[in-house]
Amino acid sequence: MFNLDIIGTVLVFTAVLVEIILTLLHDADKKLKKDMMANFSIGLCIIVVGLFEKVMVFAFFSFVYHFAIFKPSFSFWLWIAGFLGCDFIYYLYHLLEHKSRIFWAAHLTHHSSRYFIFQ
Repeated sequence: MFNLDIIGTVLVFTAVLVEIILTLLHDADKKLKKDMMANFSIGLCIIVVGLFEKVMVFAFFSFVYHFAIFKPSFSFWLWIAGFLGCDFIYYLYHLLEHKSRIFWAAHLTHHSSRYFIFQ
């Protein structure tokens, strides 16, 4: 059975693949091709690093959960609180990428292109 994560992932990868194919097939500007390939490479690196981070965080929190004093039961409201909490943490992380020089160095490529690139 398909869920929204699988459908969304397939749609994003399809859009990126179509963008790459159309850009390479058409007589596009060399700078656009370089920009696109640079963003694509950085995007792949971010995916690999993010996967490693998620595995490490999941392992750590799974270990710590065994020692937790308070273990709430799974419910609709727990999922809502978890979703809002994760979204807020992502917002803070993105804000930190704009405010801190070391994070801005990695995030800068996201804002540096003259062209709109889907990635």
